Amino acid sequence: GTLSGNPIAMAAGFACLNEVAQPGVHETLDELTTRLAEGLLEAAEEAGIPLVVNHVGGMFGIFFTDAESVTCYQDVMACDVERFKRFFHMM
Repeated sequence: GTLSGNPIAMAAGFACLNEVAQPGVHETLDELTTRLAEGLLEAAEEAGIPLVVNHVGGMFGIFFTDAESVTCYQDVMACDVERFKRFFHMM
């Protein structure tokens, strides 16, 4: 790849691996992501926007829908895709 063997890229990658290997890093990341998801849900509710936020670890996804949950492809396709497109492009 473009940065394969590049000393700066290798040092950055090594430093990153050292950080994510520290005790508690993943638990902290999960807690922060949960707080972010809850904040997004609260803001959406205040604005009257139906929203579901799925998350695991540090990854999350948002879905504009009034469904209780989004767990499969059909659920995703039933969401407000146009609203998501507008949101995505404005972010």
